[in-house]
Amino acid sequence: MRAARSPARRFRRNRQSMTLVSTSTLTDTIESHDSRSAGRSRGVRLPPHWLAYVPALVVLILAVLFLVLRARTETTTAAVNHSYEVITEVDRLLIALMAAENRHRGYLLTGDQSYLDPAREATTEVRERLERVMALTEAQPAQQERLAILSEWLDAKLEELRLSVVLRDSLGPQAALLEASTGRGQGLMVRISEQVATIQAAEEALLERRQQLGKSEQQRAILVLVLGSLLAAVVSSLISRQVSAAAETQATQARVLQLQNRRLGEQAEILRRQKARLEESAAELEASNAALHQTNEDLIRVSVEADVARQLAEEANQAKSQFLATMSHELRTPLNAIGGYAELLDIGIHGPVTDAQKHALQRIQIAQRHLLGLINDLLNYAKLEAGRVQYQLNVVDLKVVVEEVLSLIMPQATGRAVTSTCSDHGPLLVWADRERVQQILFNLISNAV
Repeated sequence: MRAARSPARRFRRNRQSMTLVSTSTLTDTIESHDSRSAGRSRGVRLPPHWLAYVPALVVLILAVLFLVLRARTETTTAAVNHSYEVITEVDRLLIALMAAENRHRGYLLTGDQSYLDPAREATTEVRERLERVMALTEAQPAQQERLAILSEWLDAKLEELRLSVVLRDSLGPQAALLEASTGRGQGLMVRISEQVATIQAAEEALLERRQQLGKSEQQRAILVLVLGSLLAAVVSSLISRQVSAAAETQATQARVLQLQNRRLGEQAEILRRQKARLEESAAELEASNAALHQTNEDLIRVSVEADVARQLAEEANQAKSQFLATMSHELRTPLNAIGGYAELLDIGIHGPVTDAQKHALQRIQIAQRHLLGLINDLLNYAKLEAGRVQYQLNVVDLKVVVEEVLSLIMPQATGRAVTSTCSDHGPLLVWADRERVQQILFNLISNAV
């Protein structure tokens, strides 16, 4: 983030230095103008009336030239800012690509699914940054050609990262690591880094030319002010000579001279007000910079707090998964024992059993399998939250499933004086997950009872 802010800071320092140079030059011009006016007002003779408008014309020409140079300076400043923006976006593109590579590498080494979402986000950011840079350099054919080459290499790199994830998911981590050891991805990364460096070098060269142009505009502005001051001095000298030659009209010339001095004073006051407004604008710019700096610090603090909250949530989720795994093991063990002993009794290991006892043992086994299915559903719910639920699809006889569900509901139905029947239409085979079909039927029939 410090690297991203550095171009903007350099731009603000350059703009502040330009403002200070312009303000200082304007102040020197006003002071020299006041000193020349004071010199003319002490005991000199007035020129002909048309020469009284020459200083105002000079000031008007200087004002027009200053405004033109100021407009050109603002255009150059905007171009410099554009170059800084291009360099910053290219930096962010490379950072996003490195982040995507690191997230994929973390998934290849650990197999942790939490690396994939940040990897996809970083991949999306790489493409967005590339489109942004191409839009910024639309008027630069050479940069567009470099970006086209960079785009091809970025696509190849992102495809290589995607294939490594596919290899790990399908063939295991060894296959992905074997593919990574070929060096193809590293070679692409080196070419991408070199191309990024070439693009930045070209943009920095353009930035250097634009900065030199900005300095030239400043120097022209100073030169115009200096030459304007010299021109005003020359005009004042000519007026003084005309005043010396016009002794017979000294009284009238004195009144004209007073009028000229008053006008020059008004013009000087206007220039002073312009100086004050420039200083106010500089102060407002400083305040805006301070506010932006504070906002940046707030964003950094919020980002840190979000990272801490995410880490706490991950720890809580891991604790929940460990609890569910432990509880499922503790519950499965006695249920498996119940099913085993019921099966032993059913096959007559401990002696013959009656038909009624066999029927009861079968219900015990059905209930045991149902409870085991509920525990599996509990684990599946945890997997569903993590997006990893799996279905065991097989050929299922719906008639058998319905009979098992009715045997589980029978005690509850008998207590409520509810009867149920199941018509015998022969086997009804479907392709489904047996446990989930049984759970759905059990929920429907138990709600009906």
